[in-house]
Amino acid sequence: MNFISENKLPRTRNGSWQLDFEGPSSEQQQPQPQSQPQQPNQHPKKRSNHFITQEQIRELDAFFKFNDHPSEKERKELGNRLELSPSQIKFWFQNKRTKLKAQSQKEENQILKAQHQKLRAENEKLRTQMTCYKEIPHRCNSCGTCATLVMSNERQ
Repeated sequence: MNFISENKLPRTRNGSWQLDFEGPSSEQQQPQPQSQPQQPNQHPKKRSNHFITQEQIRELDAFFKFNDHPSEKERKELGNRLELSPSQIKFWFQNKRTKLKAQSQKEENQILKAQHQKLRAENEKLRTQMTCYKEIPHRCNSCGTCATLVMSNERQ
């Protein structure tokens, strides 16, 4: 196997390594026009964000209720209808599923916290009742003899 040293690989603009498995093509051999030289402290231009309109969101939500994992074909059709790219559709659905999952987990955590507080209160109530019955003779229901209930120091 032949491994290529990292410093021999060309880098892309974002700093990642560019691997060329097919060798240079005729297009790559032609010099490409350089854009304006970048200043050392200047960052490359960011992509402009495309905000989805409320109407598009309503359409996406309606489709989400019908199907929360659209196929590639459905994403293309939906994208054409809403004038969005399939990748925008894909990421919107992914974000929507993540948001719903987080919301569901938050609600579940609130329910579990409430149950936990209820059990703690019940446990504390039982502990105080147990201290009242400490070392008081009780009659055993199964055999009818007297038994003494003693709470250990570990549980108090």
